[in-house]
Amino acid sequence: MVSREIKDIVIAWVALSVAFGFVFSGLNLFGILSGRLFSGILSFIVLLPVSLFIVGTAFVLHELGHRNVARHFNYFAEFRKWDSGLKIALGFAFFIGAIFAAPGAVYIGQKRKKSWEEQTRWDNEYPEYTKASNEMGLISVAGVVINIILGFMFLGLLYLFPDSFFNFVFELGFKINFILAGFNLLPFGPLDGKKVMQWNPLIWGILFIPIALWYFTFF
Repeated sequence: MVSREIKDIVIAWVALSVAFGFVFSGLNLFGILSGRLFSGILSFIVLLPVSLFIVGTAFVLHELGHRNVARHFNYFAEFRKWDSGLKIALGFAFFIGAIFAAPGAVYIGQKRKKSWEEQTRWDNEYPEYTKASNEMGLISVAGVVINIILGFMFLGLLYLFPDSFFNFVFELGFKINFILAGFNLLPFGPLDGKKVMQWNPLIWGILFIPIALWYFTFF
């Protein structure tokens, strides 16, 4: 039987992929009103499989980053979709042509004490990070760091193979990963950025400011 977590991840993955497909293909209300319905549909059909692949790696690895770091610290952690967030993501993408990337989150439950056999090298060498505030900071920043790494990997492929048939895949890959990282670093509400800023403002600034400058320079 497929677990609830896997079902929730797949639903959120597909919904977010469709939302990114709307935005990057121009298949949104403004495009339709401008007479680009047919071209928007064609672009969407081409871009949706690419979006599914890129969002699949960017979104799923982001959430697994949160979950696995939380489990390393011995918390119960599972991903849960957010139905309202899914609707908002699709609505923003179609009616406004913007991304709202909060389709769900990793929910963290009670923590259990590790037995002696379960102690890791990290536990022994970095005991200062077993404090709850540091643990939550590392859990919150994990997903964003994964997106930044993936973004630079796609950017590297774009520069290594500038004339490749997959050029647009690489370009979309680094854009989607940087957009997801930047969005999640916004220091508001339940987003990762608020938790990272409360934990360590310097780390938050080092991660967020370059992405924000990139976004406002090239978009």
